[in-house]
Amino acid sequence: MREERKRNIISEAKEKGRELMENFNMLTLFDILLVIFGAYMLFSGQRMKNSGKISTLIVPESEIQKIGNKKDFIKEVYGKMMVFAGIIMLYGAFGILTDFIPNIPGAAMGNIIGVIIFFVAMVWFFRSLINAKKKYMY
Repeated sequence: MREERKRNIISEAKEKGRELMENFNMLTLFDILLVIFGAYMLFSGQRMKNSGKISTLIVPESEIQKIGNKKDFIKEVYGKMMVFAGIIMLYGAFGILTDFIPNIPGAAMGNIIGVIIFFVAMVWFFRSLINAKKKYMY
């Protein structure tokens, strides 16, 4: 009896594992990478603010030398960088959630809205970054 119960528990665990792996696909991997990148962007922005050194994540090393007032550049870009990183992480987390819990009501509409917000935020951040470079580069 005990041995049979053990086999049933193991069988159920294997079945649940198979279901999870069926839901794990390339989009899930992409969502995980988005969360990691967003966290790295948050970390880089915070380090940039604390150290006063511009992150090579947002400005190539060769262009950093051309930025005159680094402190003001960081001040202008930091908040926008944090907002964009947060949006990236939330979008990735929502994607992971909908990959593993497929029957969430409104998930399809949430994905469409998420894509729109993500792309609008991306355009906003990169335009802000380009404008800041123009303003502070000599």
